[in-house]
Order: sequence, then C-alpha cells, then structure tokens
Amino acid sequence: ADCSSIPATGQFPCDVYDVLVAHCHKCHQDPPINGAPFSLLQFEKTREIYSMEPIWMRMQAAIESGFMPLAPNPKLMGADLKTMQDWFAACAPPVPDGMGCEAP
Repeated sequence: ADCSSIPATGQFPCDVYDVLVAHCHKCHQDPPINGAPFSLLQFEKTREIYSMEPIWMRMQAAIESGFMPLAPNPKLMGADLKTMQDWFAACAPPVPDGMGCEAP
C-alpha cells in the first residue's frame, strides 16, 4: 500500500489507543521501561523511524509475529488483534487532533 498520503500528526483512533493502553503502555511509556525502545503514548511517535522503518511498521511486525507483547503478558487476540491489523492495513492513520485519544 502507498502510505505516503497519511498525515504525520494527529491522535490515535480511540479503539487503537485502548489496545495500546491494555497491552503496550505497561512498558512503552515516556520514558520507556523494561527495555522497550520507544514510547507509544502519542501518535506522532509511530511515525518516527526506528531500525530504518517507521515505528508503526515495527509495531505491526512485532504484533503479527507474536513477538509482542512479551511474556508473561498475553498476546493480542480476537477483537484487539483485529483492531490493530485493520489499523496497520490502512497505513496506521491518525484522526484529527481533538477527535482521537492519546496520553496527556
């Protein structure tokens, strides 16, 4: 997919943010803890480059391979996994500021 037209600023769609809160923010805080390499509290972070790819693509690879979340935390399944897969398939777009969710 051509993701070049996706805005680099905005907020997470709230369904995506809810999955991040439930499964990712335990470690992907600001600053990150437990060895997490980046924060996932604000949408803009997902557009930054990490290991030569946008962070959202690294998120997709880690979730779809089952690498994340790390044990003993449960893997994403069911509706939570589908929410993330659908978001990734759409190039992980934001919603306009004030219409989505993110950490204060």
